[in-house]
Amino acid sequence: MRVAWPACQRHLTDSRTHLNTIVQRCAVDLFHSAGIAVAPLPAVALRPGQPKHFSPAGVVAFSAPKLSGTLTLSLAEGIYGLFTPPVVGVRAVHDAVKELTNQLAGRVKNRLLQFQVTLNVGMPSTTNGDDLDKRAGGGLETLYAFRTLRGEIHVTLNGVVDGSVLSYSNAVNVAQEGEFIAF
Repeated sequence: MRVAWPACQRHLTDSRTHLNTIVQRCAVDLFHSAGIAVAPLPAVALRPGQPKHFSPAGVVAFSAPKLSGTLTLSLAEGIYGLFTPPVVGVRAVHDAVKELTNQLAGRVKNRLLQFQVTLNVGMPSTTNGDDLDKRAGGGLETLYAFRTLRGEIHVTLNGVVDGSVLSYSNAVNVAQEGEFIAF
């Protein structure tokens, strides 16, 4: 017996799947561009109080119509040694995680253009992972975990996401990494 989901439920599930795929693909591409192999683990909705961040964690706010929240990125301590050159020192680690968070948000923003979503992204900052774990966020929070040779990378997406805003269009011409854009 085949059970059909209501059309609206199918659309929201498909949209969440699209968003999960976008975030995971952008994170894999980001670390691949830095020469670090990562393997995505299944995305999971988080329970309140479940630890999900390493310290420091990079945080950036984003917004668009029917889409707003925060994107966070944190890396296990051993991963900083995989960069060429290795990231060493407290200040360098904070700068690196902030820059990686900014680049990840930019990649997600770029990919969402193909879904006709213009995302506004704030300035990235760093915070203590433990403090971030204690904060109560609004909306659904999803953890995207990735495995590397020296530990895990965690990306979380917290906020309000109305999947109905995602409408794919291959007519949108999005620049690829490394392409020259004349101003």
